[in-house]
Amino acid sequence: SISRSTANFSTEVISYILPALDAFLVVVTCLVAGIGYHVLIGGPLEILPMCAVGSLASLIYILRMNSNGYYGLQESAKPRLEIREILVCWITTGLLLALIAFLLKISSAYSRGAFVIFYIFAPVALLGARKATKIALTRAVAEGALGRGDTVLIGDPNEMAALQRSDLLTL
Repeated sequence: SISRSTANFSTEVISYILPALDAFLVVVTCLVAGIGYHVLIGGPLEILPMCAVGSLASLIYILRMNSNGYYGLQESAKPRLEIREILVCWITTGLLLALIAFLLKISSAYSRGAFVIFYIFAPVALLGARKATKIALTRAVAEGALGRGDTVLIGDPNEMAALQRSDLLTL
């Protein structure tokens, strides 16, 4: 049977929205950690180094996650939360940030205390956001809000009849 998709947006958008959401979360977490630390400790507050560290952290993290394929629809729509994968990518991101900070001698511009707070709270935000996006994607797939452009599918009638609507999203 021929049916037209009534999707609100294309599945290709997912691979752009998820990294942008992660980048936003990492930068905001870095700013909140830095501002919170400086409010508690009391000292000079500079926003630019915090934005730079957050941007660099988000770039490293997104490149690591994207290289493992975690921003594609197939991986993002699975119900299992990738706790280990997210934590491993975040830990390596933090280690690379520490190495870069050491090599560039920027410890005077960005405090270690703010970095530790950021390093602890960012994965919590990333895991929470990933769980929320999985719930939203599952709901969107169930309601037919995600779709692709028109596609011609050629195959055996019995095999094609066995396909579910959600199976067609990953083709």
